[in-house]
Amino acid sequence: MRLISLWTMLLLTIAAAFVLSFPVASSAARMRPGGDCVFQRKIVANGRWCSHHCDRAMAVCAQQSCYDGRWITRINCVEPLCASRCGG
Repeated sequence: MRLISLWTMLLLTIAAAFVLSFPVASSAARMRPGGDCVFQRKIVANGRWCSHHCDRAMAVCAQQSCYDGRWITRINCVEPLCASRCGG
């Protein structure tokens, strides 16, 4: 009887180690629809333009667009004319 419980514990330990050995995907990656991008843990829709790396002193931002899950850097812009901030 004791031998069976030891085997059971051994098998449960091996099964738990096997399950825990797989990497866990981040929640943003699991919920992200195809083609969308992630910026600072927030989902940005495919085709959307947004601003990042804004310099308040110079009032200039860099703009990028999301295209098929990749960020493509576009042009710099003057702050009042920029697209909304990424992830905001």
